[in-house]
Amino acid sequence: MRHIAEQLLNSDSEGPCITIILPLLKEPSHADENAARLHRILDDVENKLEEFGLDGKAKGQYVASARNFADEQLKSPPADSTLVLYVSSSVFQIYMLPQEMEESVSIGSHFYLTP
Repeated sequence: MRHIAEQLLNSDSEGPCITIILPLLKEPSHADENAARLHRILDDVENKLEEFGLDGKAKGQYVASARNFADEQLKSPPADSTLVLYVSSSVFQIYMLPQEMEESVSIGSHFYLTP
């Protein structure tokens, strides 16, 4: 995670910083469920973005890349155990980690780097 932290600390992220840690279900029969779980998390994130001054179309645009990822990449069984997403107005980074981590969502002025 050290190289991830260095990249995020060196990025120019404006606006709220969203960190999503999602342990993935690895069974092939659960592939669609991973995408659905991420969509539910993103629904909650969109609602919370109002607290940061985003509303309407802006909220949807803020998480659009993450929704596309869910639709295009999470429909097949994952090779790794945990998905970590970092999203801001200027950052969209995806990491698949081999270790299992606890599910969490953080929205604030900086990314959550230490699970």
